[in-house]
This record gives sequence, C-alpha cells and structure tokens, in this order.
Amino acid sequence: MNLHSNTNPFEPSESAIAPEVKSRRVIHGPLVLSIQWTVVVLVNVIVPYLIAGGMTGPMGDWGIFLGVVLVLLFGIWASRALPMGVLLTVRGGVLVALSQFFPVIHLFAGWLAIEFHRSTGMILAEQVDRRNVGFFSALLLTVSTGGILLMISCGLGVMLKGITPSRWWKPREPVVS
Repeated sequence: MNLHSNTNPFEPSESAIAPEVKSRRVIHGPLVLSIQWTVVVLVNVIVPYLIAGGMTGPMGDWGIFLGVVLVLLFGIWASRALPMGVLLTVRGGVLVALSQFFPVIHLFAGWLAIEFHRSTGMILAEQVDRRNVGFFSALLLTVSTGGILLMISCGLGVMLKGITPSRWWKPREPVVS
C-alpha cells in the first residue's frame, strides 16, 4: 500500500453505490390533480347551491350550472399549467369543504360577491331582493363566489404547507428495485 495514495480505503466501492434515478414526475399528474379538483369543487358547491338555488329565477339554475362548469374547466387547465397551485388549493379546499357544517366561509363568500356586484351595478338589487336572479347574474355570482372560495382555499393550503412536513409536498420518489 502506498502511503501517499489519494484513495480512501474506507470509501465504498463503485458497485455499492446505487445508481441515481431521476424522477420526471411533478407533484401528481394532471389527471390526478384534475380529479382531485373536481371532487373538491363539487363538494364545496353543496351549501352555496342550497342557498343560491332559492334565489334564482327559471334560467338562474342554468347560470349556476355553467358557472360550476367554468370553474371545473379552469381547474383542469390549471392542473397542467400550475400543478403546485392546484395542489395547494385542493388541500385547502378540503378544509373549506369541512367548514360547510357551519358555513360561515361560504355565506361570507356569497355575501361578498352579491354586495360587490350590487355596488358596481352589474346585478340589480331588486333581482336579489325578489329572488329572481337570471342566467347572467347567476353565472356572475357563481363564478365570483367560487373565485372567493378558491382564494380562501389556496390561502389555507399555503398555511398548511407552512405547518406540515415538507415531504408531503415533494414529488413522490420512484421505487428502485
């Protein structure tokens, strides 16, 4: 053995080191995120629809339906473009969905949307007071209320990310056999 050798006899041999496997997976695939988004959105629609369904006229239900479809389509697009944002929103949306047992968040979001559209004149106060909200007004209110709930969900998701272990938010490691 050479005393001036640069090799360390205690280092493992090259054959003992596992080959590095690169993962191309980001969070989850777009399909899984889209399914999670759809479930969370549809669960969060229950209380708002029960409240708003009594405020709409004959065509208002179609406005609500189209508004929900637009929110779902946005989530499918965002699952490809902003996977981490969708993941944060989905995980926070679970907490928002659980809050429907005491729906303060949902009532606040609906009230805020109604007051905003009343103050800007986009929805006539008489429509809401007479419980005769039409197609366009119901569509606007649904998308606005959904947007507020999504912002709250994303904020809760960011807070969850801050207090949970970081391994919950990283891509899953591939299994090396």
